[in-house]
Amino acid sequence: MIHVGDIGDNFSGRAELTVYTFPEPDQLVTGTVTPTALRFAYSDGRHDAESLLADPKTGQLYVATKLIGAAGRLYKAPLPPQPGQVNTLTPVRPGPVFATDGAFSPTGTSYAVRSGGPLGADTAYVYAASGTKLAEVALPSQPQGETLTYADCSTLLVGSENDSQLWRVPLPPEATPDCGVTPPPPPPGGDLKVTDPGARTCAFNQSCTVQITATGGKAPLKYAATGLPFGLSIDAATGRITGKPWQVGTLRVTATVTDSTGASATAAFPLTVNWF
Repeated sequence: MIHVGDIGDNFSGRAELTVYTFPEPDQLVTGTVTPTALRFAYSDGRHDAESLLADPKTGQLYVATKLIGAAGRLYKAPLPPQPGQVNTLTPVRPGPVFATDGAFSPTGTSYAVRSGGPLGADTAYVYAASGTKLAEVALPSQPQGETLTYADCSTLLVGSENDSQLWRVPLPPEATPDCGVTPPPPPPGGDLKVTDPGARTCAFNQSCTVQITATGGKAPLKYAATGLPFGLSIDAATGRITGKPWQVGTLRVTATVTDSTGASATAAFPLTVNWF
């Protein structure tokens, strides 16, 4: 998923924040998406923030607040956040002074939050997912250093809104838990099965719906799909594929369902998108 956060609040005047989310397309094409708007409010008043983090394992969203001269805090969103209502952000643990960006590692076992000059130290603070600080890593001195992400599990990419240079910053071994470790495969599906939906046909830029269903397994079930054309997405809770496809041809879609024990099952089917 792609999350776009409208979370800045320099003067602490906003009662609510909004995060817009939509599925990452399998192929990069020019098109229009209709995101889901998720509304949030802090449990303890209004705060400024520039850092939105998403756990790649669970989808959990976090916001790191930004304070001048004092430590901010990391706030956690409910999982899953619900559209159509205000979701409460609750404090989890302290963060650095003047936090300007943050990200989870690809493994989901650690995250980093940076501070930027001139009001903060040019430093990345790396934590285990549990909150234990793993390392403090010096960053290049840049005016308004406000960019941080992971290039891979052992390297950060950092930058500034006032400097076109991006920097690769290697992390020390203590800041890269599970880097290079292949996670064990999920247990076999057992009695969990995805019902084959059969061949499906939709029309370009017209409403299209495909319902994925599953039997067995231990609730709750989580649905996912790969190979969908741009414009279609699947609801992780219901298994319902909806949208307006912006790609023609016959595609092979693979639907996956995972239960609460980690067991999974898949089914593949052809989806043909015609011009008319």
